[in-house]
Amino acid sequence: MNYKELKVPDEPKRLFKEIIESEGSCIIIPPHYRDRNPEVPNVSKDRKYVGLFSSGTTGKPKSIWNTFENIIQNAIYTSSAFEIKSEDTLLMLASPWHVAGLSWAMMAEHVGNEYRFITTNRGDEEKWYRAIHQFKPDVLLTVPAVLRSLMKYEWKLSKLVYGGTPVEPRELKALSKRCAEVFQGYGQTEAGGLICAHKFGNIPDVISDEHRCCGQPVKGVQVRCNGTIEKSEPVIVRSETAFTEEFYKTGDLGYKDHKGDLYIHSRTDKSIKDK
Repeated sequence: MNYKELKVPDEPKRLFKEIIESEGSCIIIPPHYRDRNPEVPNVSKDRKYVGLFSSGTTGKPKSIWNTFENIIQNAIYTSSAFEIKSEDTLLMLASPWHVAGLSWAMMAEHVGNEYRFITTNRGDEEKWYRAIHQFKPDVLLTVPAVLRSLMKYEWKLSKLVYGGTPVEPRELKALSKRCAEVFQGYGQTEAGGLICAHKFGNIPDVISDEHRCCGQPVKGVQVRCNGTIEKSEPVIVRSETAFTEEFYKTGDLGYKDHKGDLYIHSRTDKSIKDK
């Protein structure tokens, strides 16, 4: 075995520090995957790699190796896409073993932000709410499931960043009243992090398709999709920070509008290379 398996500590910042300071490759195995005996292929010794697992929602969890350099580069692009400044304080409510959580943490480490990272567990809504009021972050970065749990509390923030399945129009409208700026990100483990990002403007009262908008590709990313609003088609991506230099099918379905903004409609059942 030419890599080190990292355990997820109670304090996620220790995990991030270990990844940054590691001289060799390492892999993060989510706690709930350990009993499933996930297959982890060996990785080349020529560079420092980080292994992450896909979500497992479309099949058996699989490990994906990417270079530490690619992950950091994508994190730099992420800071630009979400307009993160060095003086911003960040609160991250996410899983440190998923690409979004890791990428956000690497972004904060690179930019030099003061940040707090809380691993999200079901039933911890009170803990998340207290963190918002005690830490008073400029930016909250999280996922829709967490946001839905937080909506029963009162809070307001300058900026919200979320990634994952798009929220519903009524949810987006409610969030826009709590946050001065709202960003939606679309990323993937295979891409090394962020693929597209969208900053919402004035949220319309009428139901539209805007809640599905993931915006323009970030730097170094090409997106192909021949779908329309009436008929979704596979989303195909090539990224300079991806695990492969080739175009690959993300496993998502969507379309691009006349401005080139990407909209995600649904998931397919697998992710495959497209040569």
